[in-house]
Amino acid sequence: SDSSSSGSREETNSNGRCPSPWVDELQPILMKLAAYYLTIETHHGRPLCPVAKFHIRNGAEMYRLNYMADTSAKGMRNSCGMMINYRYSLDEIEENRVRYEISGEAVVKDGVHCWLQPGLDKRSRL
Repeated sequence: SDSSSSGSREETNSNGRCPSPWVDELQPILMKLAAYYLTIETHHGRPLCPVAKFHIRNGAEMYRLNYMADTSAKGMRNSCGMMINYRYSLDEIEENRVRYEISGEAVVKDGVHCWLQPGLDKRSRL
């Protein structure tokens, strides 16, 4: 019994939820899916994610995706541990907000954009 429990500890990452090899292998897949979900997948030209919709509507930029940023049970269940940083650049908030209201176009910085496949970012601006 002792050898099996120490063996399972060696196979899990620091959050104890997923074997280490899977965490590393899933990162590029989950990052691409998150970038796609946040920037491309929409309903009537608006993000599906209510948090993204809130921040973008208020003039924020999609700044950076973070892998395994929330490893709580709720974070893993809701977003596979993924989180995004939104940045409010004071000089650009109003311009970003108006652009989004008129055209549905969000500002997507390289920390998110770099995970998109070429050609998918039709509604986003760097």
